[in-house]
Amino acid sequence: MLLLNRVRKAISASQVGLEPHSWTLPSPSSYPTPKPGGKLQTVIPNPKIFANAHIPGHIEYNTEKNPLVYPDVSHAAVHLALLECFYNLRLSATEVELDCPPAYEARLSDDDGIESTPHDTHRWHTLIRLAVTRFEAWWANIDAVLNHAAIYAYRPTERIGVQLTKDYLPPLDVLFVWYTFMLETDAYRLECGDPRHSDHVRQLCFPWAALREVLDVHTMEYALPRAAEVLFDTMSGQSAELPSYLRDPPAYAEHDMPLHVDLFDVAKRHDDFIDEAHRLLWIRGPSLHGSLERASVAYFALQLLEGGEAMDGDRALHFGVELIWRTHRLYSEQYECFQRVMRDYPKYQDGPDGETTQQRSATLSSPDTSEALDVLDSNESSSSSSSEICICWTCERIRDDVPEFVHPAPSSEGEPSSPTVPSQLVGLSSAQIRQILDDLGFFKAVEEARSGGRALPVRSSSGSEQDADKMTGSMAGLFEHFEKMPDGTYKVRKQTQAVAWSGLQA
Repeated sequence: MLLLNRVRKAISASQVGLEPHSWTLPSPSSYPTPKPGGKLQTVIPNPKIFANAHIPGHIEYNTEKNPLVYPDVSHAAVHLALLECFYNLRLSATEVELDCPPAYEARLSDDDGIESTPHDTHRWHTLIRLAVTRFEAWWANIDAVLNHAAIYAYRPTERIGVQLTKDYLPPLDVLFVWYTFMLETDAYRLECGDPRHSDHVRQLCFPWAALREVLDVHTMEYALPRAAEVLFDTMSGQSAELPSYLRDPPAYAEHDMPLHVDLFDVAKRHDDFIDEAHRLLWIRGPSLHGSLERASVAYFALQLLEGGEAMDGDRALHFGVELIWRTHRLYSEQYECFQRVMRDYPKYQDGPDGETTQQRSATLSSPDTSEALDVLDSNESSSSSSSEICICWTCERIRDDVPEFVHPAPSSEGEPSSPTVPSQLVGLSSAQIRQILDDLGFFKAVEEARSGGRALPVRSSSGSEQDADKMTGSMAGLFEHFEKMPDGTYKVRKQTQAVAWSGLQA
């Protein structure tokens, strides 16, 4: 071990004058594999990153003692894991036999673009078509699903309406369509406000707390509980297992549900974002917490600076900012309340002379927000394309130590964008560079072992990992909220105030 440490010190010393993308990382063989029965095991991502992915109460209950905690870094982390599941779902389309039953032929033939697309894309689009049909059958019964949950598994409160627990989740393909539909903010609000739905449909949050229980973050697989499979089968008349559904499809039937949007067209537009999430693979990276924290600060800074206009149109957003924005919109009622606050609350409005108010200026001049805006400004100066600013594992890990670090993305894979060493790196000590190299080398060794089906290498927790552990909170779930204590810390409290719903007294 002492020899390895000396080698790593020598490596780090030799990297000081090099462009970061050219750094030589420790060899994967320098990290040992776990001993049989040993206590040291590698789990990436650290489960603690998901700890606060609970369902928050209505925004009107967020006060100094009960702060707004949505979206939290934990929600964004679950979101990233889910995107990997969606990516794997698309890959699985090449393995599923999609001999469409005659009932669907007419519906598929009206998509002129499908015939000219590559075979795999055709199969994926066909799978989306089927998923849309399955979603429509599930959504037609969403009120019945929530009513069942209220009776057998849930006690609605004033803070939180009825939410989906793990036993009420739909299959992954149906969840994907719901995900894309919810991101169509205006159409989704219009649908939820339809008189045929109860108020609890409008109050429904994307089921983050339930998802963290069913996502296997080692394999990035979505494991639907048996109870959820049975409920989906009963409520929709369809098999929860897609292969079974394809072997024995139900009779096709149109659902009298004007959803105000073409769900197929909406769903297929998300491929690029899913691809980008998989390419960056933040969920497996050494700077997951730091990347999401910086993205969250940048997102809210952008909202404060420009409001809803910042997100309108075809503006290219930094990947992390778009991730947080998507996560925010996946709680439609919370996002609507947030938009109303941003629009109406005086401290966020410009003064008569065009200058911002003192409160807003103070918010935007805080160190964390200033650093986030520096990155956004650099992004703006680079043709507004997030691809111009490198957010790879290396650059993100450097930002954990140097938050203001900005570096152009490589012009092509394996080719550094510039041989110049960024000036922000001058202040890094050799110990910091050594830790950065060790983190990058270890996480890449883990990913290499995982993809090769080998045992994951191990090491003791690094300082950055220990710091990330301290920043994550206690597990808070349904019927729970955070309360600020006199010493400035937060504790999870049980919610006791309940309301009657559907004839039941909670």
